[in-house]
This record gives sequence, structure tokens and C-alpha cells, in this order.
Amino acid sequence: MVLIEDVVVGVLLLVVGAILVVRGRSVADMSETIDAIGSTNSFDGTEAAAWRVTQFKMRGVVVCSSV
Repeated sequence: MVLIEDVVVGVLLLVVGAILVVRGRSVADMSETIDAIGSTNSFDGTEAAAWRVTQFKMRGVVVCSSV
């Protein structure tokens, strides 16, 4: 028998993973902006490095494939 909780968790993980894969640049930029809090750099000057974007996208693939 399939539990509704398992289906809900699976769908949520699939959505989160898809967001990380499709919008990896936006998520990485947001992460860099949060990391810049307390820094002397302005928030407008923050941009995620290419390796960081790739890391977020790969995390999304792992989350999607674990469902």
C-alpha cells in the first residue's frame, strides 16, 4: 500500500530538485548574496562562480534521482 506521506515527500523532492537544475544560477546568486551579509562588498556586486552554479545543478540532479 502506498502512503500519502511518501507520495507528498517524493513530489516535494522532485520539485526542489527540478528548481535546482533549472534555476541553478538564481539559487547560487541568492546564496552568494546571503553570504555577502556583513561583508564590505555591495549586494549588487555579488555573482556566483561557475563551479558553484554547477554544484547546485548537480545537487538538483542527485535529489531528483533519489526519488
